[in-house]
Amino acid sequence: MTVLDIFHQFQDAGIGHALRTSNHLVGAALQLFHITGFTLLLASILVISLRLLGGGLKHQPASEITRSAFPLFWIGLFLAVTSGTLIFLSGAVHYYGNEYFWLKLVLLLLAVVVQLVLFRIVDDRTPFATRLAGFLSLILWFGVGIAGRTIGFV
Repeated sequence: MTVLDIFHQFQDAGIGHALRTSNHLVGAALQLFHITGFTLLLASILVISLRLLGGGLKHQPASEITRSAFPLFWIGLFLAVTSGTLIFLSGAVHYYGNEYFWLKLVLLLLAVVVQLVLFRIVDDRTPFATRLAGFLSLILWFGVGIAGRTIGFV
């Protein structure tokens, strides 16, 4: 069984078929949730990363900013991944041949790893690691957004 066969199964399964044949407003609502989730996620990432890069909120420890913004990150990630999965299921075969879809998945995986691993070890005593985590985070998450937006044009 190939990956394409698996994608066909996803698309032809009950939820994929139901989404594909539903009213166009269902797809629009999924897109709205996807964009809202990603916006919440990016807002939290921007606040955290700019602090790590020394761009603001310098009077608060980086760990405090990260801890305060992470709930927004988790809500945004949940909305974006859940709605993104449903969007994918409605047309999985279409996404199979799209190189930007695969790039988005790789960047998403790397971005989540950076958030969960690097952000646990950064603090104000390690300026290089702190700046590196902030820079990588911004590059990866905005890369996810750009790759995701490009999917529709390929």
